Amino acid sequence: MSTLSANIKKKMEENKLSAHALEKQAGLKPSAVHNVLSGRSKNPSVSLIQTIAQELNCTVSDLLGESPSVSLLKEEWGRSPRISNTEEKIPWKSELYIKSLETVSKILKSQNLHIPKGQILDYVDEVYLYSLNSKKNNVDKHFVEWVIKRGLK
Repeated sequence: MSTLSANIKKKMEENKLSAHALEKQAGLKPSAVHNVLSGRSKNPSVSLIQTIAQELNCTVSDLLGESPSVSLLKEEWGRSPRISNTEEKIPWKSELYIKSLETVSKILKSQNLHIPKGQILDYVDEVYLYSLNSKKNNVDKHFVEWVIKRGLK
């Protein structure tokens, strides 16, 4: 069972909702939630996850299992720190940023993906913020893959 499905089940129990009731309440297609829970839906859309989170009174980060500190970073620094007026609050670690850029670039190249520079920099910024807050202070390749996969939807 994936982290996503486990967290959805937990939140459904907390809200005393069945998959069918959640689908109906959220106005989702029949079996949309069930497919995520059973693993039939391997890569659910961001909009589906957002709708489920909203109905379960939680955040997308809660469902995806992101650490609370990552969510706080996103809230405090904004999604695109390079255009944010809070840029000076973000610690600068050039080696970590370069490693974030290299990892994103390597994965995009290995998947033969050609996307606009702005989108690549958004991925790099998100990976950098996440990496800044990780205990190892290193780039998590699985997180990079997830960010790219999510961004392509």
